[in-house]
Amino acid sequence: MLKKYFVLLLLFSPVAQAASLIKIAGAADLRFVMQKLITSFKEVNGDIEFSENYGSSGNFVTQIKSGADFDIFFSADSTYADEIATSGLSVDKPQSYAQGVLVLCGASSMKALTGSKYKKISIANPSHAPYGRIAVEALKNSKVYDQIKDKLVLGENVSQAAQFLQVGAAAAGLIAQSISLTPEMKSADCHVVESSLYRPLIQSFVILKKSKNKATAERFTKFILNEKAQSIFAQNGFHSIGAK
Repeated sequence: MLKKYFVLLLLFSPVAQAASLIKIAGAADLRFVMQKLITSFKEVNGDIEFSENYGSSGNFVTQIKSGADFDIFFSADSTYADEIATSGLSVDKPQSYAQGVLVLCGASSMKALTGSKYKKISIANPSHAPYGRIAVEALKNSKVYDQIKDKLVLGENVSQAAQFLQVGAAAAGLIAQSISLTPEMKSADCHVVESSLYRPLIQSFVILKKSKNKATAERFTKFILNEKAQSIFAQNGFHSIGAK
């Protein structure tokens, strides 16, 4: 009887409950697709819960180095995931899970951005947001950056750059395709930027060494790399990297 009571106590203890929680630090472009991925995952893993935080990948690196309590870091590019691994803060080397796609919203072309009607153009902050970095690359390679750099309005991350468009704080913007496909952005008139104008945005994840739920986190990351999850990425504004 005492043994049975001990088992029940263990099952319902905070430690046991914590084992079913995955804490995610996710790039801002994942906010909407991650909800679909989690829903699909929970169809056969209903015992696992999620705590999600979304923002710029560079800022998450700073937080993780300062001891932030996450299990998995999903970066918007491989550079920041590599930085975490190089710092000895990940379980293993980064794994790529999708390729980001840049879109131009509110203007017909890069050249059009030089026109007087475009007084404010939103992008994510290139100093710590990968979509901001490739937006600047695309503008420079389109030979328009010098003419429009004073018009740029910088969002803390690519999600905030999209919000500037939604509220009219910017007339045009360069954002993630994954965000442009959401209902809130339906009227934004977005189209894909030619991929040759910027370096491929390969997105990678790492399981953090500090995680107390490594086995559960690995269970989810294996799902992220399977065929079903890769199909969800492809349907929601990313290029699939193919099932692994």
